[in-house]
Amino acid sequence: MTPKQVRFVDEYLLDLNATQAAIRAGYSAKSARSIGEENLTKPDIKTAIQIRQASREKRTEIAQDDVVKGLLSEAKYFGSGASPSARVRAWELLGKHVGMLDERYRLEHSGPSGGPIRLTMSRLSDADLNTIETILARAEAGPSAEAGAGVNAGGAA
Repeated sequence: MTPKQVRFVDEYLLDLNATQAAIRAGYSAKSARSIGEENLTKPDIKTAIQIRQASREKRTEIAQDDVVKGLLSEAKYFGSGASPSARVRAWELLGKHVGMLDERYRLEHSGPSGGPIRLTMSRLSDADLNTIETILARAEAGPSAEAGAGVNAGGAA
């Protein structure tokens, strides 16, 4: 690998952002996106990244599974001190992890022709519907209502 490619690997491992890693490694900002994507496909760079990630996992004793389990726990936590914004962020990170939220794709936040999004809830259990109703009622009541009794992921109060 060239010295610039080695630097790219170092920078990529900081935030897993290929475009920013390319810029920080000294590539042109104009071509950083394409170079970053290209670098991630090069066998020697891919191998270097994998080796460094495995080394970090062993050194820190934190595996990807641990991180995913922690995020999932946070995303599903409705107990005392639960934060709606932390839950949303945890779901966002989990979605990115499984490839659902690729930032190259635009997310649509409205239904056909800009209208409302239609949801079919016929497959939800009564417990799921009760949980949704409770969450919506608390959201309408404001932040002070969230400080009351928590709702766990199973729907029980």
